[in-house]
Amino acid sequence: MQDWRDVADPGMFDWRAPVEAKIASFTPRSMPAPLWEKIADRVRETVSRAHPTSAGMAKELLAALSSVAAFCEQAGLGHGSAVWLDEATVTAFVRRGRPELSASSRASIASRVRSLAHPVPLADRDTFTTYRPGELGALWSAAGAQNTERRRSDARILIALGAGAGLTAMEIAQVRAHDVRPAGAAVVVAVRGAAQRMVIVRRAFEHTLAEAAHAHTGKVVYLLSPTRFSRDSVVAAALSAMRLPTECPRTSTRRLRATWLAELAESRIPLPVLAAAAGISDLSRLTRLLRHLHQPGTDDAADQLRNL
Repeated sequence: MQDWRDVADPGMFDWRAPVEAKIASFTPRSMPAPLWEKIADRVRETVSRAHPTSAGMAKELLAALSSVAAFCEQAGLGHGSAVWLDEATVTAFVRRGRPELSASSRASIASRVRSLAHPVPLADRDTFTTYRPGELGALWSAAGAQNTERRRSDARILIALGAGAGLTAMEIAQVRAHDVRPAGAAVVVAVRGAAQRMVIVRRAFEHTLAEAAHAHTGKVVYLLSPTRFSRDSVVAAALSAMRLPTECPRTSTRRLRATWLAELAESRIPLPVLAAAAGISDLSRLTRLLRHLHQPGTDDAADQLRNL
């Protein structure tokens, strides 16, 4: 009897597998087969280069590009991605392509095709993209190199609350100095707002937050930008004030939180504990994080599922 693990299935536990499968299997419903066969390979190749992050996104991009590509073939405008993605072609499609569709539908197709011409890097469009250790280290160094003490403090507090405690931008803005407190050998943050909770700070960021809170002992002040009364845009202001070298990635509170979530998930923290610490009541909100976690090989995954 053949062991099922001997069957080649390299993408079995890889989030990219359904995306690649969708690209490989997509066929437009109403397009004549000979026309699709003529453009299929180039359409799939163009969409694949854009690195769609889900099978649904891949399907939308494939459908849009195939419509424009078919229009080009039928109108004698040319063949290939250089023609299909040209702005003049897209504009012509909006005016004359797919007459059975409404103007708004053609505009939606055009918008998707334009996104293929200048695809946004995966890390910039997916807010659950985690920072690699080197990237986080570069951000931390840049935070400590800001040109004023206030900016240095704000930058490191922001990073520490995001990557060290998993707080959202709104939660970071509302943290008071006395919300950061010792708990035995650890440091915790009392989170305010709709998802009130106590979060234990990751060891690497304990000292920064404890020191920042200690500097305001006896005062009722905010931890981030304590002299700024309005909290509506305080995080955005701190982010825009950061001066980063060209090699540094852009600072994002969502990515900082995603990095914290991923580290806990990789550490095999039980899901109920992770959800409680993150202030999440619906675990489906974590699904977009899955593609950024370590992808084990098929054999390793099978052994883990069997032996735990």
